Amino acid sequence: MFRNFKQEQLQQLFKADNEHKYDVQRVHEKLSIHSLRTTLRALSLDQIDGFLEYQIENNLYKCLFYESFFDSIIKNLESEKLDSIILWISDREKISPIYFAQFQAYFSLDYTDETTWKERFEEFIEVLPTEDKIQNLKYGREYISQSLKFHEITCSKSTCEYQIRATKRLNKINHELTKIVPQKNHTINKMQWKGTQKQLAELFIELKKKEWIESYDYETIKACFTNSKTINQVLKPATDTTAGQNNYDQVYTRQYEPKFYGIALNPKPN
Repeated sequence: MFRNFKQEQLQQLFKADNEHKYDVQRVHEKLSIHSLRTTLRALSLDQIDGFLEYQIENNLYKCLFYESFFDSIIKNLESEKLDSIILWISDREKISPIYFAQFQAYFSLDYTDETTWKERFEEFIEVLPTEDKIQNLKYGREYISQSLKFHEITCSKSTCEYQIRATKRLNKINHELTKIVPQKNHTINKMQWKGTQKQLAELFIELKKKEWIESYDYETIKACFTNSKTINQVLKPATDTTAGQNNYDQVYTRQYEPKFYGIALNPKPN
């Protein structure tokens, strides 16, 4: 799983090159799952919690960050350190380590056979106590959503097999949650957006860039604003490999005239 990630993805998953004692150290000038193992081996047991706290702060892909510690490369780490890491994750998310060890098998989008996945997934949740089932399904939904956004760092397609797979599985999880906790029927009065969809996308890009919001969610925007039906395609970031930053070429076309550059930087983002 982690061996297939590209450098621009790993740079978003792990903090590095900040001259901080808890940065993940590059191996042969590259970030990889081996970099994480090398860094962990160099830390003392007393430093593990500090490392985890530093790395997880403002991490937009925490589910994948947690998953990295269940990779076969990391499993070779000293058992005392690995136990400390897994217990830290479990305590932070209030989910049993037994479940964390299984999440990749049931929620990873790398598994492409839909029939096999559906059968395995249903077998997994069928026997769970109700409280655990709700907790695991909600975590799985977040896991898949983050995996999709992580994939989009390097995918420039407006629609790809990965996105289709993610949508199907999110629909399945939401369906299972609805069976456990029926949703009340209620109507949301959407805010009438008087600009174009590109302008709405630009607004959220600038709010995030200026640190007024930590992130945005496509489905939430669709639920709250009119004129946002395909916002996930318009707002999808593409990574500029020369600068190592996200650009939004679906918004900032040659003909587009930005409207929200004047938003000030949040002086107190925390």
